[in-house]
Amino acid sequence: MQKIRVHILQIRENFNSTRSCFIDLIDDSRKVVLPILVGPCEGQVIQLHFDGAIPPRPFTHDLIFNMAGALEFDLQEVVIRKFEEGIFYASLTWLKNGERITTDSRTSDAIALAQRFDIPIFVLPQVIREAGVNREVIEDDWDLLMEEMEEEALPAQGLGVYTLAELEEQLAEALDQEEYEKAARIRDEIEKRK
Repeated sequence: MQKIRVHILQIRENFNSTRSCFIDLIDDSRKVVLPILVGPCEGQVIQLHFDGAIPPRPFTHDLIFNMAGALEFDLQEVVIRKFEEGIFYASLTWLKNGERITTDSRTSDAIALAQRFDIPIFVLPQVIREAGVNREVIEDDWDLLMEEMEEEALPAQGLGVYTLAELEEQLAEALDQEEYEKAARIRDEIEKRK
C-alpha cells in the first residue's frame, strides 16, 4: 500500500469557529497541505508538543505513551486512511512481541500520539487527492478557503435539527441562489423523511 509521509507544518486558528483549529500537515514535496480541523483541547495539546512545551501534569496522550511503554506496546506508525463527509479516519499500527496490531483512532489523537512516540505520520494518496490543498492557497487565501469550507459543511452537519417545512424553505432558497450542491443535500434529507 502506497503511503505519503507528512509532517506538521503549523497549527492555525479557525477564525470561523470558537477556538477550534486546523493542523496543517504537509507532504515531503512541500507543495500540498492537508488541513485537519480539530477541537480546541486537541489543538492545544498538539500545539504544546509542537512548541516543545512540557505540561505540568500528563495529558491523556502522555498517559497512553507511558502505559504503552509499561505494557511493551510500541507504536510504529500512524496512517490517515480515509476522508469521508468532512471527517478524517486514522489507524495506529502497534508492535507487541513481534505481532503487528492495528487500531482505529480519531485523527487528532493519532497525530498527538505520533508526536509522543516520535514516529512518522502517513496519508493514503486518495486522502491527499480528496482533501489536500495547494500550499499557496493556504498561505494566500486562507480566510476565503475557510469561509467556503464552512458554508459547504454546515448543511451536511445540521439538517437533522430542522423541521420538514424549514427544510423545504431552505431548499427553495438554495435553488433561487443556484446553490445546487446545497440544494441536493437538503433534498436528500427531505426524501429520507418521507
